[in-house]
Amino acid sequence: MKIIGIFVNDDTYEGLHSFVHDTDYSDEAECEFDQLILQWTDDEYVSNYLLANKSFWQTPYFEGVTMDDLIETIRAEAVKLEDLIYGYATDGTNNSDKLQMIFKPLHDREHRLPVHQETKAKASKKGLLRIYAIRLDDNTFIVTGGAIKLTKQMDEHEDTIKELEKIEIVKKYLRANDITYADDLIYYYEPE
Repeated sequence: MKIIGIFVNDDTYEGLHSFVHDTDYSDEAECEFDQLILQWTDDEYVSNYLLANKSFWQTPYFEGVTMDDLIETIRAEAVKLEDLIYGYATDGTNNSDKLQMIFKPLHDREHRLPVHQETKAKASKKGLLRIYAIRLDDNTFIVTGGAIKLTKQMDEHEDTIKELEKIEIVKKYLRANDITYADDLIYYYEPE
């Protein structure tokens, strides 16, 4: 397990980082963030996922939506989400253009900023895709994973339950490696 930089300032390590779990990634992806974008823009992967989860999207909430519609929506959301994150990570120098503009608290009613705050990013208010991350500072997040969210609550689908477990694994890793704030990443990446 380790953390790698995705869109990161080389001096301060502010920006978007991603966790690398002990899992197999495709040849093109080496971290959670890259793997998510590759999967969500792969029509075959999304089609297989939707077929395996047909009972979740063939409900009144998704009434009238075809599988082709969902595939197109997921692909478009993945591209938009990647572009949004890249824009905020690289232009996050003034107060209005930081990653927290898209990474919001995972728990909607959370109004404080706890250490290792659990967050989510989505392309739009009703978007299907979620990227989950731990907030270290205003413009510093570590991606823990993500999901195609087909249910209202995370505990209603095995994939989002797995994502909650991955968030806890990353929080334990951060505590074990004394990573609490963005400045701590300097010592993580550049040990003395």
